[in-house]
Amino acid sequence: MRDGFWGLSNDAIVVDATGRIINAQHRLNAIIKSGTTQKFILLYNVPRSTAEAIDVGKKRAMHERITVSGTRISLKECAVIRNAMNDYTSVNLGTAQYTMSRHDSIVQEMYLKHSNFLQALGTESLSAGSSFFHAAALKMFVEMFHGKYSEVYAGHDQNPFKRAQFFLELCLYGYSKKGLTTTKYDHAALKLKEMRDNRKVDYKGMRWSDKDAYRFTICAAHKFMNGEEVKKLTRLKSDPFTPLSSMPGTNHCFYSIHDA
Repeated sequence: MRDGFWGLSNDAIVVDATGRIINAQHRLNAIIKSGTTQKFILLYNVPRSTAEAIDVGKKRAMHERITVSGTRISLKECAVIRNAMNDYTSVNLGTAQYTMSRHDSIVQEMYLKHSNFLQALGTESLSAGSSFFHAAALKMFVEMFHGKYSEVYAGHDQNPFKRAQFFLELCLYGYSKKGLTTTKYDHAALKLKEMRDNRKVDYKGMRWSDKDAYRFTICAAHKFMNGEEVKKLTRLKSDPFTPLSSMPGTNHCFYSIHDA
């Protein structure tokens, strides 16, 4: 585009009946980066069924396929949902367990059950750090509201959202951006951050991206949820949380939980 070799083609930019652009994200981003003006053919008011069939044969990532089908989801949100659904005992991570087109509807359905939680975290939190932390925070949030959690025996008095958000802040930054004081009942998250920071970067430039790291994260999140005093983090043989797939959604009651 910068060199002037880009020309008008029959590959149209498609806009559905709601005004949402269906395809051409790469081309539009290239225009922004190149600082140029380009000509394109535009198709307006394209039916949803037609939009879903556009670009057949072009490889799309799962979050792009789900977005095209009508549910806007980011790359990070998609990874968080898949890792939150991951089989703890499997050698694969959630992003490998749920990767085929046939899994799109499963991931989409789970996202629609809990999307308010992810969106309430905010762009800054959601874009930072490993998706493992956010997946564990989501599992914690759902467990505290629907699962095997008793506030009577917990070492804290925080509601589900505030506890999950506190866990994320300690994992990502080492302190609470809300000014919450850290006690001995919150050390599981701090020890997890310390473990992550001491990890060597792998050949892909990643520090916290394998199944071992995932299991430590999940187990630390469970201890944090219950406010357990922790001297050393350990991995359990099985997932201490109730499987996310068997839990009810939280979107329908999210704001009553969030504001409690």
